[in-house]
Amino acid sequence: MADRITVFNMLVSFTTGQPSHDWIKSTLRFSDGRKSIKALRDHFEGEGNASRNKNGADRLKDSLHYKSERSMTFENFLSQCQKMYSIYGKEGEPMPDDAKTCVLFKRVQHSGLRGAIETLRAQMTAGVAVSYTMAANHLSTAVSELPEYLHKNRNVSSVARQGRNNNENSDGIYNSDGTIKTGHIPNWRNLSPTERDLEKQERKKTGKDRNENMGSNLKSDGNRIKQLTASNKKMKRRIKALKRSNKKSGSDNGDPDTDMDAGDTFGGKASKRKKTDS
Repeated sequence: MADRITVFNMLVSFTTGQPSHDWIKSTLRFSDGRKSIKALRDHFEGEGNASRNKNGADRLKDSLHYKSERSMTFENFLSQCQKMYSIYGKEGEPMPDDAKTCVLFKRVQHSGLRGAIETLRAQMTAGVAVSYTMAANHLSTAVSELPEYLHKNRNVSSVARQGRNNNENSDGIYNSDGTIKTGHIPNWRNLSPTERDLEKQERKKTGKDRNENMGSNLKSDGNRIKQLTASNKKMKRRIKALKRSNKKSGSDNGDPDTDMDAGDTFGGKASKRKKTDS
C-alpha cells in the first residue's frame, strides 16, 4: 500500500499540467498508483491511440519529400523520416532497413541527386550491401555539393561577416568588402587580442605600419601649425609697420575709420588718450 501511494504521488506530479493528467482524474480519489498506471496504459497503449499514431506516420510517409534546400533542408527531411520510423517501431510495426532505403530513394525528388541515387541502386543490384545509414550519408554528401547549398551557406557567412563588421567592439579591423584595415582604427583599444594580431599581420604583408603612419601624420600636422604661426606673426608685424608709417606720414585726417584698433572700439587706448589730453 505504501508503494501504491508513492507511485500515485509521482504520477500526479509528472502529469500535472499535461494532457495525460485528464486520463488519471478518475483514479485520484483512490490514491492508488496501480489504477493510475493502468488508466495511462489503457489510453496510450490502446488501439485508439496506436491507430492515431499510425495514421500520423502514414501521412508523413505520403506527404514527406525533398525537392530543394529552400523548401526543406535535407537534414530536416532526414529528421522527419526518423520520426516516422520511430512511430512505426513504437506501435509494433518496425520498418526493415531495405524498406527505409526504398522510402528514402522514392521521397528524394531533387533533380541534382538522381545520379547519386542511381549509383546507390546500381551498387545494390551488383550485390553490395547498402544500408539506410550509408545511403543517407551518401546523399548528404551529394547535397553539400549542390550549387544551391553552397550559395545558401555563402550568403549566411556573408551576413555573419557584415554583422560582425557592424559591431563596434569586435569588427573594427574589417572594411566593407571584408578585407582587413591597415590604417587608423578608432576603436583599437576595444579590439580583441586575436583581431589585433590579424591587423598586425596584414600590415606586415602590405608593408604598412600603423604607428609609423600615425607618427608621420602627427609630424606633418605639427609642421603645418608652425608654418601658420610664423605666417600669423609675420602678418601682425606687417600690420603694425603699416600703422606706424601712416601715423608718421600724417595720413590720419580725423576719420575714425582710417586708423581703427580693436582696443579703441571698446573704450581702450582711445578713451584713455582723451582723458589724458583733457
